[in-house]
Amino acid sequence: MAGLTNKEPIPRSVAFVLAGSLMLSLAGFYLLPSGKVNSFPTYLVAISGVLFLIVCPASLRSALRGRATVLAVLLLCYLVGVTYIAEGVEGTLRSARYALLITLFLTGVSACTVEFRMFVGVLVRALVLAALVSAAYFLFHANFTSIEAPWGRLRIVGIAASTYGFAAVLAFGLLLSEFDTTNTKHEAARVGRRRWGRLGWGCAATVLAWVALDLGESYITFGLLTACLVVSIAFAWTQRLTPRATFWLPIIALLMVAQIAVFNAVMDTGRSLIWQPVVEAVFADGSWIGAGLQSDLAPVVDCADQLRGFTDCKVDHAHSIYVSTLQHGGILGLALLILVLVVAAADALELPPSESRTVTLVALAYGMTVLMFDGQSIVRKIDFVWLLFWFPVALAGGLHYGRERGG
Repeated sequence: MAGLTNKEPIPRSVAFVLAGSLMLSLAGFYLLPSGKVNSFPTYLVAISGVLFLIVCPASLRSALRGRATVLAVLLLCYLVGVTYIAEGVEGTLRSARYALLITLFLTGVSACTVEFRMFVGVLVRALVLAALVSAAYFLFHANFTSIEAPWGRLRIVGIAASTYGFAAVLAFGLLLSEFDTTNTKHEAARVGRRRWGRLGWGCAATVLAWVALDLGESYITFGLLTACLVVSIAFAWTQRLTPRATFWLPIIALLMVAQIAVFNAVMDTGRSLIWQPVVEAVFADGSWIGAGLQSDLAPVVDCADQLRGFTDCKVDHAHSIYVSTLQHGGILGLALLILVLVVAAADALELPPSESRTVTLVALAYGMTVLMFDGQSIVRKIDFVWLLFWFPVALAGGLHYGRERGG
């Protein structure tokens, strides 16, 4: 975790507690047995984050100068404000507490990304290894015992598929980075290490993607294809002035065709039938600014459609972060959400070729696609939305500002 870039002295104990708590919060999602246990590291993040920012206010300025981070905090403030208008003080307290945790998480990830050169690499590897341990447990018990689901918070099939897929694209990003030969210094000494790295991350990506797809959610396939497509376009653009660019064109075309085919399969699962009553209810109530984060809408679905997994012709949430944000925050809330993603993607694309850039791009592409078809709310205690949405956004903001300031 060496490589501090800030000029003013930083209390290493507080800084390392913050970085360690962030890693435990995210990697622990794959390994810890329950939501309550997994929430504990986020409180450590909050406490150490506050202490870190008090004793080193320059880090706060760094964290809040990332465009994606600033917009994400603005989105949180807006949603809490709408909840106050709709629910009053009592209904706002719970949402405000979660929003504060997320804000400290965002600033913590951004600050550590700027301050510690090795932070992103270590954190991403910890996530992939934690996911591999969880996947190995699942594969063993699924084949040799009566246990048919992963442990802890991954017992819900959709969440398990989403998070294993997320770890798979992180491993894929690490794999692609092993092929980056732009840094030729001591390259001969690194050939053997790169070869083993390619093999290891390739196997990790394959195993995690296989487990994610085996859990049977078609939108995970769509998310994996989107991540591959985005990073292929990014590599093609980076190499547009070299002959290598033509290599990416057939790959991009093939991925686009596959995406179209898989998207049709995803829509056949009936997601649009869930979204329609949610959107209709939002505009029927005239809640253009949103109904607040505490609003609970269980749309009635026509039983004649015979959708799988529905009980009493109802679903318990909108099954889309975009649609649920429209419900909770109205048109402006949805616009802010999309703006956060667009700016985060732009920040990542503007970065020079690096492992951090590749990992951030695939994480953003996968998360913004999968959350199109799943998710209850973006303001909750730590769950898979933190992995698929808040984490990539924080990375994009921190890396972009770190580049601007030359860190």
